[in-house]
Amino acid sequence: MPSYKDTRRCTNCGKTFTWYYQPAQEGDYIRHTTNDEETTVAVNGMMLVADQIYEVVVDCPFCGTQNEFNCKIEQELPGLKSRIQ
Repeated sequence: MPSYKDTRRCTNCGKTFTWYYQPAQEGDYIRHTTNDEETTVAVNGMMLVADQIYEVVVDCPFCGTQNEFNCKIEQELPGLKSRIQ
């Protein structure tokens, strides 16, 4: 079960897809399209950049464009290293 799941509109093709964060091991990220829903993808990378603000990188499952954006998440996500020192 993913630690976090949300939807996003692709900056290139405009289609909406669901993305999720699920740590495999600390520092590892799972990246694939699930069999049951082709519009669900795992993040390529995610990092805490400020209090409850995460930088997210995920490829659009429709056109392949890499979407980079900041996302406010009200919970602490396991397995992430912070850029905040």
